[in-house]
Amino acid sequence: MTVAVERCQLLLKQAACSEFDTPVDIAINNGVIVAVGADIAVHAQEVWQLAGRVVLPGFIDLHVHLDKTLSMHHAGVVNHSGTLAEAIKSWQTVKPHLNHDDYVNRARQAVKMAMVKGTTSMRSHVDVGVDIGLTAINAIIAVREEVRGMFDLQVVAMAAPEGTSQERDLAYAAVEAGADAIGGAPGLFGDAQASIEATLELAEKTGVLVDVHIDETDDPSVRALEILADAVMAHGLQGRVTAGHCCSLASMAEAEADTIITKVAAAKLHVVSLPSVNLVLQGRGDTVARRRGLTRIKALQAAGVNVSAGSDNVQDPFNPFGNYDLLWIANLAAHAAHLTGDSERPYALKLITDNPARAFGKTTYGVQESAPADLVILDHHDFASSLAALPPRYAVLKAGVPYDLPITALSHV
Repeated sequence: MTVAVERCQLLLKQAACSEFDTPVDIAINNGVIVAVGADIAVHAQEVWQLAGRVVLPGFIDLHVHLDKTLSMHHAGVVNHSGTLAEAIKSWQTVKPHLNHDDYVNRARQAVKMAMVKGTTSMRSHVDVGVDIGLTAINAIIAVREEVRGMFDLQVVAMAAPEGTSQERDLAYAAVEAGADAIGGAPGLFGDAQASIEATLELAEKTGVLVDVHIDETDDPSVRALEILADAVMAHGLQGRVTAGHCCSLASMAEAEADTIITKVAAAKLHVVSLPSVNLVLQGRGDTVARRRGLTRIKALQAAGVNVSAGSDNVQDPFNPFGNYDLLWIANLAAHAAHLTGDSERPYALKLITDNPARAFGKTTYGVQESAPADLVILDHHDFASSLAALPPRYAVLKAGVPYDLPITALSHV
C-alpha cells in the first residue's frame, strides 16, 4: 500500500520490520511516527536509505540496579562463592561508604552503555535503608532528571515498608522524593506476607507502581509469588505489579507451578526474568541436577502472562558479567529457556520490546503510526536471523532524534 503525508522531519526508507513481509518506509515528525508503509509520498527534511536494514522498537530494560552497577572493582566488593548470600553481604559492607557523586557517575556510565546498545527506556531498583538513607535513590533520581527527554528512566525504591518505623518512614520518603515505584525483596529477610501487604498498601496510598524481587532461590518450597498474586487480587492492583526473578517456580513440580502460574495470570502480574544474573547465582547448591535459575518463561507465556527479560546486575558483586546489551540478553534467554522454534525466536525479541513496554506503562509503542519514534536500527538485513547474529547497532533514535554513537549527548556529565 502507499501512505501519503505532506511532510516530515525524517524519512526512513526501506526498513525491514517484523510487522511487514517486505521493507517499508517510516515517516517521523515531531518525535512521532506519522506513517508506515510502502513508498510514502512525503517531503522530508532528511532521508535515510536503510536498504533493508532491520528496525526494532527501542529496547526497554525493565530491571537493573544503577546504584550497584559497575562497582565490581570498588574496594571491598567481592564474591568468591558466586552466591546471592555473599553478594548481599559484600554490598551491605560497601554501600554505606559510597557518596552521591559515586552513585551518579556509575549510573551515568551505565546509561551511556545502554543507549549505545539500543535501550531507550529503563527501570532501576535502588536501595533505601537505615544504613544509607536516601543517598542512593536521590542520586539515581538526579540522573533520571539529567537524561529526561533523551532516555526514559523509572526509579524503584527497594525499601522495607513492613519494617521498623524508621524503615517505613524511609519507604514513604523515597516515594515523596520522586520514586516511580515501590519494591523490595519480600521473603528474603523476613515475613513475605507482611512485606507484600505493606508494600501494596504503600502503593495504594501513594499511587506508585509496584516492582518486587520474588523467590530468588532454587528452593521449591518458597512461594512468595503465590502470596503476591493472591494479595494483588485482594487489593485490586491487577496490571500494576511486576515480579522479578521468580526462580523457585522452575524447581517445583509441574502441577504446583501450574497452580501458581494460573494465579499470576489472574492477577495480571508482569514477570521479569533475569537470565544473566540467575544463571550466575542460582543452581550452585545442587549436587544432582544443576538447575540454572530461570523462571518458567514458556509456561508463563502459554498462560498469557506478560514476561520480559532484563539486564539486572552488571559488573558488581552479584554478577561480574553484563554490558547492558538487551539483544544479548534476549539471545541468552532464548538459549536458557529453549525459545528455539520458528515462532519462539520472535517472541524472545518481545521480551525486550513489546512486553516490557506494557509493564513500563507505555500506551503507544512500536513501529506503528502515532507511536513515539523510539527505534533501533540494526546493521543487519534479515529480521529472522537478528537474534542469532547480534549485529552492531546502525543507529538508535529517541523521539526521532538519533543518538550520536558513541554517545556524546551526555558528554557534559
